[in-house]
Amino acid sequence: RLHGLVREFLRTRLEVFDINHIFKRSLYNALATVPNISKWANRRDIQRFAKYQPHLEEGARHLSRDAAEADLLRPFINLQYYHQSRGFYKTARKWAEAAFAAATQQLGSAHPLMARIHTNKGLTAFLVRDLEQAQLEYEQALSICHQHHGETNQLVADLYILQAVTL
Repeated sequence: RLHGLVREFLRTRLEVFDINHIFKRSLYNALATVPNISKWANRRDIQRFAKYQPHLEEGARHLSRDAAEADLLRPFINLQYYHQSRGFYKTARKWAEAAFAAATQQLGSAHPLMARIHTNKGLTAFLVRDLEQAQLEYEQALSICHQHHGETNQLVADLYILQAVTL
């Protein structure tokens, strides 16, 4: 049995040192170490990645609030690319939207990583033939890239090309 003062000290320390947050962040970081899948994965890559899919979905749904900035997007993007590679474009689009919601909440709408999210959203919109939405997403990505990288960045040039394709 602990002395009352020691117990009170430990209780206040645990409240300040939120162990649940640290545990959840550790779990999410572990999910972020899952090997990436490419945008256009082949059959073997899809089969190899399939074992991670349910775990990534649970983590993305329930643990993303506790993610470090560097790890936030990986599970969402991997899930988007996984479904996209399988031809499930509407499901891929839902994961692109979920990445947008999580990143907007944690990073804000003008963060440099938001350009990648808008580009991914534009791609999924393009794949379901929503060209108007794809155009808007590429414009948003281009705007963010201009703010953070200027005119001479390769990503900016790539976005001009993507924007031209959807016209």
